[in-house]
Amino acid sequence: MRAPRRVADFRLTTSRSRLPKLWRNIMAMKIVVAECSSCGDCIKVCPTNSIYEKGGIVKIKADTCNECEDSDDGPKCQATCASGEACIVYM
Repeated sequence: MRAPRRVADFRLTTSRSRLPKLWRNIMAMKIVVAECSSCGDCIKVCPTNSIYEKGGIVKIKADTCNECEDSDDGPKCQATCASGEACIVYM
C-alpha cells in the first residue's frame, strides 16, 4: 500500500486551479456588477487579460488576476475605471 501524499506534495504537483479552494492563494480583484457601467475600459488595460465581457457583464478571472503586482501604482483596472474603487474591489 502506498503512503498517503502530504499536502505540500499535492500543492507542488497540482495546478493552482485544481487545488481545493481553501489552499489557493487567491489574489484577485472583483467587479461589483451594480456599480459597473460595462464601458470596457478595464478590459483594455489588464496586463494579464483576466478581464472579459460576457453577456453585457464585465467579469474578472480570479485564477489569472494578480492585482497588477508588478505595478507600483496598484491595479490598473481600478485606476482606469470611471467608478474606481466602488466598482472594482479586492476579493
